[in-house]
Amino acid sequence: FNQDHIRINFKIGSEYSRHLAPVIQLVRDDEKSDFIFANSKSLTMNLVKSLEEKLNSMKNDDELKEHADVIHVHGGLTEYQKFHLINIFCKRIVVKGFNARICVATSAADLGVNNP
Repeated sequence: FNQDHIRINFKIGSEYSRHLAPVIQLVRDDEKSDFIFANSKSLTMNLVKSLEEKLNSMKNDDELKEHADVIHVHGGLTEYQKFHLINIFCKRIVVKGFNARICVATSAADLGVNNP
């Protein structure tokens, strides 16, 4: 895996809620980005919603060193959309005011994340 600023630590299944705290802790501890694979689009949707709610609740509490946004990549997107989102996550494309620190994805995200 060739991206120095991205770490892959969890493969999350249907019991995703028990993994939220460790994921949030990883985001809280340093400035690396985290990539989370899940096995279905519906699971990724639930996970993204839960992570965004938790991150939004932390914005005003100074619990995060910096703002963190979540990117969601799944098979329902076009190849162009997936490629664009992965490039944002890998910091090849910069979007003002958007700090992609977590990417939640199905296997559809296999579009160049491991290429620097």
